[in-house]
Amino acid sequence: MRTTFLITAFAALAVQPVAAQEHPGRRQQLQQEVMQRFSENYRTQVGLDDEQFARFEETARQSMQRRLEALQRERQLWMALQRQMRPGVAADADSLRTMMAALIDIQQERVDRAREEMAIY
Repeated sequence: MRTTFLITAFAALAVQPVAAQEHPGRRQQLQQEVMQRFSENYRTQVGLDDEQFARFEETARQSMQRRLEALQRERQLWMALQRQMRPGVAADADSLRTMMAALIDIQQERVDRAREEMAIY
């Protein structure tokens, strides 16, 4: 149940709310509010003491940071691929191979991270 709860919370944070899309400065604030509510709800449901809660928050913060960094890298790679694949412009095959390999690496990182997180619980 904890794993499902964590996955749901992280997925909610990964999705950009409409308000955040319209006002980019609000995105970080909204993410913090969602994470704070999630953390307090999780703490109550699981019954964590202060020390356990502090460890949980740090682990969740680090995990979210890694996820956001991976999403940013992936977004940059897709934009670079899109630039390479413009009609009428010859794509650089070596560059395409490098970018595709990097996208696969990001996916592998996600799988590895999910396995690590599942092992914790």
